[in-house]
Amino acid sequence: MGLIRRLRTLFKANSETEENPELILNAYIEASSESLRELAVTVKRAQSEALNVQEKMTLVHAEMEAKRGKADAAAKESNPDAARKWLEQIHAQRLLYEQLQQESEQKARFADELSEKLKVLSEKVQTAKRLVEQYRLRYRHAGAVIAAGKALVPDRDSSAAFDQIQEDLFLAEAKAELARTRPYT
Repeated sequence: MGLIRRLRTLFKANSETEENPELILNAYIEASSESLRELAVTVKRAQSEALNVQEKMTLVHAEMEAKRGKADAAAKESNPDAARKWLEQIHAQRLLYEQLQQESEQKARFADELSEKLKVLSEKVQTAKRLVEQYRLRYRHAGAVIAAGKALVPDRDSSAAFDQIQEDLFLAEAKAELARTRPYT
């Protein structure tokens, strides 16, 4: 008996969510906010890794310059073996520097891509929040019109119709994203 009541409650809640755009958008905002936090942390981590690699590059470059000075000093002292030894070490350091440079560029690109995704997701969440507020205002307005006994005559010009299409499209997108991220609801 309790199981059947629970199933009815779940199906009723699910159908209410499908019919109520505000509930759909609130669920989308909740799910996206968690993704937003995780993505923000990932962006900061990627930026930190890129800075660490750049710091290593600076250290390697400083070591190369110090060894170049030692190689020059050995050459001035007419010690070709010591100068060759320092130049070989500089060559090995240059290879390391080039690898670090490539790694730095990759990490910076990755951080930029993540930052862009963060920006897009943040904009979507803000759009959803604005739509929720619009739905709330419409609900209040409709209640006031009904309470006043007036018939609600929709004023649809082309821009209002376009806005409605955009809202419906965003709502459908939010439903699809919610279904993808929360298949159990």
